[in-house]
Amino acid sequence: MTVTVRPATPDDGAVVRQLTGEAMPGCPGGALLAVAADRPVAALRHWPDPSQPTRLHWLGQIVVAPERRRSGIATALIAAAGHDAAEHGYTALRARLESGPDADASAGRRLLVSLGWQLLEADGRTQTYGLPLPRATPDAAAMRRLGERIAAVLRAGDLLVLTGPLGAGKTTLAQGIGAGLSVPDRITSPTFVLAREHAGRIPLVHVDAFRLGSLTDLDDLDLDTAMTDTVTLVEWGEGLVEGLTEGHLSVQLSRSDDAADELRWVLLRSTGPAWAARQQLLDTKV
Repeated sequence: MTVTVRPATPDDGAVVRQLTGEAMPGCPGGALLAVAADRPVAALRHWPDPSQPTRLHWLGQIVVAPERRRSGIATALIAAAGHDAAEHGYTALRARLESGPDADASAGRRLLVSLGWQLLEADGRTQTYGLPLPRATPDAAAMRRLGERIAAVLRAGDLLVLTGPLGAGKTTLAQGIGAGLSVPDRITSPTFVLAREHAGRIPLVHVDAFRLGSLTDLDDLDLDTAMTDTVTLVEWGEGLVEGLTEGHLSVQLSRSDDAADELRWVLLRSTGPAWAARQQLLDTKV
């Protein structure tokens, strides 16, 4: 049976109260409803945090009708909540993990991380997650400027994994990152040499993993021996290089179907404790 998730309307107030035990009026924010066969079967309350009303959003407890539990509805609600929050400019979500004999807090954390959320802070059962950060660049010059802003928050030992189709702007972004790292020479695609190292205020290792067929091929590049002293940027590295470090910055690029349209979309996802400490820098500086 198909389940759809939609924002609750004022007419849904009674349903939200029935499912969650909370009325929509009297509490800022709103709710999301999961609907199956025209019947609401789950709800999730959400509201802005008074201390950071433009950045931080709270998620309430997910309530699923007994007959619809363990059917993936909770996951759909959480994913929709993250998407909706990002669409409205929020960059972090806070929630209290469920407690009790049937609760699996570790499963909840794994789910949120799998959706691209970055654990920023844990205070007892209350956890705060950073959301993937969307950016848009209207042309190549804007893509290079975005790369320079990313470079401003980079440190030695960082790993960046760039993904996206041909022509999405990966090498253009790498050029901006190189400029931001004071690399004197022009960054070009390292397709035929697989990896190039560039001098800069932090040395930059630029890798093209498109022709790497396995982890054995990756090991042959011996990247991990110098990573503590460099920034390593890997194009086409998704699913292949993430294990080189405890955390990384994933940069997913996409483009319009119109070849003449220079607009590109960039989604930044950070993982690992080193990036958790820089989430607010990503929010405000990139």
